[in-house]
Amino acid sequence: MFPAVELMSPLKTRPTQDDLAKALGISKSTVSRALQDDPRITRETIALVKRGARKIGYAQDALLSNLARQRWQRPVGDSKGSILALIIGLSEKQLQNDALLHNLIHDAKNRAGELGYQIEVLVSPDSKSDAIHSRSCYHRGIRGVILKSTTHRTEPWALELRKFSAINIGLDLFPARVDTVRHDLFSSIWGCLDRCQAKGYKRIGMALLGQDLPQGELRRAGAYHAWHTGNNRRALPVLHFTPDKNWKENLRILRDWMGKQKPDVILGQCDFIMELVEGLGLQVPGDVSFISLDLNSDIRQQGPRAVTGILRTNARIAAAAVEWLDSLIRQGTKGEQLSPRSILITQDFQEGTTLPDK
Repeated sequence: MFPAVELMSPLKTRPTQDDLAKALGISKSTVSRALQDDPRITRETIALVKRGARKIGYAQDALLSNLARQRWQRPVGDSKGSILALIIGLSEKQLQNDALLHNLIHDAKNRAGELGYQIEVLVSPDSKSDAIHSRSCYHRGIRGVILKSTTHRTEPWALELRKFSAINIGLDLFPARVDTVRHDLFSSIWGCLDRCQAKGYKRIGMALLGQDLPQGELRRAGAYHAWHTGNNRRALPVLHFTPDKNWKENLRILRDWMGKQKPDVILGQCDFIMELVEGLGLQVPGDVSFISLDLNSDIRQQGPRAVTGILRTNARIAAAAVEWLDSLIRQGTKGEQLSPRSILITQDFQEGTTLPDK
């Protein structure tokens, strides 16, 4: 008879990052970065991940962690690669008069600084300027460029993008074949229309100024028509203003459109459209309600004229562009891409007094 043998209990496997990610309901990449105190991860998320790790008994493998850190770490003290170029498609004089672009630059510089970069702003209104900037950036060791087109730019980018990691900000009349960070206009418009319907509005109109690139107007108008189709409602014809028309002509166009369509609420660019409506002697709200498609987040409106609408989230756009470019640089991704991606940034909605309940 053989002596009794004490059997070992089954080996318990160590908790992994996959286990931690599942327990917290977040991605494995977020867990990995949080454990490395990656600056792209918020302090709150880092604290959450570390608490979760202690709770399930997860311990990092020191060797593997060190290898991963060495793989992705930017060289310390190396000036090359620490500068990003933000190239804007207009002249220096035009940039001086654009407050929104100055805000975008400020926000991009703030996020870049948090990630260990500096941003240099370059104006490039034409292909000749593109060629100069391509040579200058390359010889100075700049590895990443952010492209920001404007309505002033009337020709395609001619930068030698094969030399750089690159990303677009916003819509572009002549987009380079690189990833793009932009507002999610479609979802924003649908959110506005849902609010109008919930508040009892039946005849929802849209008036667009024509100050944006054509793609912006097309996306807004497309979202407007798609929402009405999906809700089995008849869309009013979208009113398109031409910025170069004089005030009296625009008043006439608005008067004719409102007389025929009789909207009880208008979605449109804030200042100009509201001024036109009031120029007809109408009260907002009262005679017609209003939702702005481009509220400036720097303006905190209060009182009886606080405008309801979509906030420009330039800070979020700028931060996302810098973060995405940082990831492209780390991955060694350069030049134009066969299948560029769009990173859609949601816009916030500000409640105000110009969209009361019906």
